[in-house]
Amino acid sequence: MAKIYPRVFKSIQLTESETLWQRYRTWHKSLEHNRGTRAHLRRCNSPEEVMLKSGFYQLVQKLDVVPLADQTKDDAIPWLRRQYQWQNAAATLAGVSAHIDQIVQAYSFSYQLGLGKGGKPTMSELRFQQLQKCRDWDELYIRLLRAVRLLERKVNLLSLADDIFCWPLEQRELAQEPNNRLHVRWATDYYNAASKA
Repeated sequence: MAKIYPRVFKSIQLTESETLWQRYRTWHKSLEHNRGTRAHLRRCNSPEEVMLKSGFYQLVQKLDVVPLADQTKDDAIPWLRRQYQWQNAAATLAGVSAHIDQIVQAYSFSYQLGLGKGGKPTMSELRFQQLQKCRDWDELYIRLLRAVRLLERKVNLLSLADDIFCWPLEQRELAQEPNNRLHVRWATDYYNAASKA
């Protein structure tokens, strides 16, 4: 079984008894009862479009994390504090997760993409490489939507959420150690799963 890398959502403690993941999960569950909000989010084709929907603002209010313009050098997650990156990550998460109907926890998101039947992974190697090479939020958004559809809307939401919020690190090359880089973790999980398909 692939290792799951909780980096953001389980580790950020908002109160003594509540994590960022718990608040996000509450928001995601609310979409089941608010089909109009979910439908609006599902029709979005980019993070910018998501930012124009009430569902995005409901998520932002639920998370209650205010991105700061300045951060200290010792900040463990400085990219989360940068408003542009934070807004795009939150919008991508809101839009993509609106397409997820069932949460699975057995495997990481990237491991799920490598699993398959009949010797073929769920996502082809070419499409996986395209996902790896995304250069901007719009491209990442479209490719993640495709991945969720390929997984029949059954996704490890915690793993996906962490991956979305870690993605800006790859673009700025802030994660120096190879094993901590998102691309390396995705490739490791994907190819390990594909070898067992």
